Amino acid sequence: RLGFDEADRRLIWQVAIPREAPLAPDVDLAFLARQFKVAGGNIQNVTLQAAFAAAEEGPGARIEMRHLLAAMRRVKRSDCAATRRSASVLR
Repeated sequence: RLGFDEADRRLIWQVAIPREAPLAPDVDLAFLARQFKVAGGNIQNVTLQAAFAAAEEGPGARIEMRHLLAAMRRVKRSDCAATRRSASVLR
């Protein structure tokens, strides 16, 4: 089977965020799995970027939905740029 369905992506989101990571109550993994049809590697990148962004805010900061959404925007932009570079090489 190619690709991941929503249930697969939700499980990947759950596994990608360590249990000990401080999550804010507004984090909605079901929404992320439903809204963003991305591969597991991208989900991992998003969670890492979000964790770093939260940590930069200081002690006691939690990973919030805003961190995850901002990280998703960066990862998707990076993917688009990589696709454009690959397409130009093939011409």
